[in-house]
Amino acid sequence: MTQYSLARIASCSMRHLAKIETTAANVKLDMVTRLARSLALAEVDLLLPDMDNIPIKRGRHRPPIEPLSKTEPTTIRQWFAHNLRARREAAGLSQKELSNAAGVQVSAVGVIEVHATNVTLETVARLAKTLGVTEIDLLGPGNG
Repeated sequence: MTQYSLARIASCSMRHLAKIETTAANVKLDMVTRLARSLALAEVDLLLPDMDNIPIKRGRHRPPIEPLSKTEPTTIRQWFAHNLRARREAAGLSQKELSNAAGVQVSAVGVIEVHATNVTLETVARLAKTLGVTEIDLLGPGNG
C-alpha cells in the first residue's frame, strides 16, 4: 500500500503519516486506531515490534474508514483506562502519585481512568515505565 493510499484511508495527511513512519512521531491513540483499521490490524498488532509476522489483508481500493465517534472512546482507549487503573491500584499508588512519578499533568491519570481520553503514545510510555510494565501491557485487552 502506498503512503498516499494509507493516508487517504486513515484520514490523515501524507505529511503526518510520513512523520510517523520516519521519525516515530508521537501519535495519539485514535490515530493508532485509524491506521490499524486501515491496515486491517488490531491496534496492539500495529504497535508490536515484529510486523513481519502479522498478516495484513491486502486490497487495492479500500474506501476510507468510517470516522471515529467524537463522543465515545475507542476500544484501545477503554482498555488503556481500565488497565491503567488496575495496574495503578495494584501498585498501591494514588492517581496524583502516579501522575507526579510519571511526570504527567497531575489530573491526567484521573481523566484517563474516568474518561478514556485520547492520549499520546509518549504518555502511555511514561505511565508504563513508572508502573514497571510495557506499553502493550497497558494497551491490550484484559491486561489489567
